[in-house]
Amino acid sequence: RAALLGGLLVEDERSAGLTHFLTSMWMRGTRARGNADLAHAVESIAADLSPYSGRNSFGLGLEALSERLSPALDLFAEVLLEPAFAPDELERERKDTLAALARREDRLGALVFELFAQAQWRTHPYRLPILGNVETVTSFTREDLLAHHARWLRAGNLVLAVSGDVDPDSVADAIAHRLAALDPGDFTWSAPADEPAPREVREVELRKDRAQAPLVL
Repeated sequence: RAALLGGLLVEDERSAGLTHFLTSMWMRGTRARGNADLAHAVESIAADLSPYSGRNSFGLGLEALSERLSPALDLFAEVLLEPAFAPDELERERKDTLAALARREDRLGALVFELFAQAQWRTHPYRLPILGNVETVTSFTREDLLAHHARWLRAGNLVLAVSGDVDPDSVADAIAHRLAALDPGDFTWSAPADEPAPREVREVELRKDRAQAPLVL
């Protein structure tokens, strides 16, 4: 599993959802393989590659049989280092994400937590939705993805964890070799300012014609 500092923590109102959008694009093709070819390559060795993006981090998970570890690591590195961000796939991902945002309006359990975050934080990035919103998702460009990828996918921002039927030294060497192209320069970033806890009661309510009534305190 590769984990990198990032996600919602490094976004703002203009870029909300960018990290989620970027990691979703990882499995839509690399410079060497299109979407279908990449999916076939992963499936053919009984592996699983799973990008993720959260509040404080993003990354890529890999599950594979130990006897297929070498080709699985090849694909793992290819997805991390050589995403294509092809314009046609970008538009497909945009369409899928906008559809997910529309469906979210009917998922009251998830929606109530977003409302809670907006009430809890007024300036901190945690107030923003991980998927972004219609305005930000509509605005994302290939250049945005390339810049975000280059900014955060760096050797100094990467932590790797491996478990299973592997030799630690051998797998460390194998991963280091495959990820040697990562920028080795110093990695620095400025954390968003801490926001004091609310001292007043904050309430937010959204009424929908539904039988459910989720409540978060």
